[in-house]
Amino acid sequence: MTPITATWSWCLIKDSKKCHVDKNGDSTPTTIFWRSAVCMPKDCDEREISTIFNQISDIPFTACGAHCSSFPVQKTPFFWIFTIFMAIIILVALASTLVDFLLDSHGKTEKDRNLALRIFLTFSFWTNAEIILSVKEQKPGFIKCLDCIRFLSMLWVVSGHTISGIMFPDVLLPVTSFTKHFWNHLILNAFFSVDTFFLLSGIVVAYLFFKNPLKKSQITSPITWILFYVHRYLRLTPPLMIFIGFYIAYSEYIQGPTAAAGLNSITYAVNGCKKTWWRNLLYINNFGDSTQACYGITWYIAVDTQLYLIAPIILIALWFSIIFGFLTVAAGCAGSIITVYILYAQYHLPADQFGKGNVLNFGKMIYQKPWIRCTPYLVGLLVGYGLANFGKRRIRLNWYLAIIG
Repeated sequence: MTPITATWSWCLIKDSKKCHVDKNGDSTPTTIFWRSAVCMPKDCDEREISTIFNQISDIPFTACGAHCSSFPVQKTPFFWIFTIFMAIIILVALASTLVDFLLDSHGKTEKDRNLALRIFLTFSFWTNAEIILSVKEQKPGFIKCLDCIRFLSMLWVVSGHTISGIMFPDVLLPVTSFTKHFWNHLILNAFFSVDTFFLLSGIVVAYLFFKNPLKKSQITSPITWILFYVHRYLRLTPPLMIFIGFYIAYSEYIQGPTAAAGLNSITYAVNGCKKTWWRNLLYINNFGDSTQACYGITWYIAVDTQLYLIAPIILIALWFSIIFGFLTVAAGCAGSIITVYILYAQYHLPADQFGKGNVLNFGKMIYQKPWIRCTPYLVGLLVGYGLANFGKRRIRLNWYLAIIG
């Protein structure tokens, strides 16, 4: 008996007699943006898949074409190098966890551990899990309300991405009127949820900076600001690049009907990552050709880092004078708002990704650019300064001011 090997195919479904199926990964819809995929025996050809679908499907559309999707993955030298690297890291973490557990069981304290042992134990799951999962009261000075804002913002982000993922379900009629309902734009304009994270980032940067005020000699010392940048780069870059390495090495193995229905976009994204990973290393991946960007959603880290680069301008201004700092923030916000109006007037940009206008330019010129996203970050720096210097004061507001604020 001849063995049957299975592959997957995706079918573009639309109610038009004119049929066009794009095989190069372009997800731009032609008429109705509807795709489906199913595992089929390899012996089936593309015409048979369309015929079978049209005969058995109860969906009120006709399959006008199908494409057999096959992307065999070749194990490159990078795959083996990264796999060996990850294996070493895992072994070190497991060994560190075991040693940490044994030391803890025998009552060994921090004083009994030398520098090399303490560095080795930083990989321990035992200690790190205890810190991450701790529900103890936070240290004095911790801003509790930021966790609430962060949680609500995460819900908003997840909701926005979820809706965008199911905008084209089996039943298409509700989708056609989705944008016509006012409250649905809270989801369609979930871009503002990202602005809350920039606000929080600015708050934390300024709060930590002013919580322990620096002397004038430290403010004017180049070493202070060199360490200011080096600390952030060393804190963010290693985990980010390890993740990108993981993404390049293994994500192409995510294949099947779901990936095929998505036009195997991961394969094209990985190919882009192989060419432009170095832009993530320099945190400039939100510039240039967005179709070749490495792991697109890391644009946020790039923008946040770029705003971090200019943060000392505001911090120094606030250190010398609150009025001078406020004027600097106001000037930056005004410049950002004026830039938005100029870009919208010049390039006819849409209000969101479902509005009228050039959607591609909306992403390139508005969504991922620091001069647009800087406003909440600058306001966050000002709020962080206020919390650090006046946070302990009890301020009584009139009820109408509390409601407006």
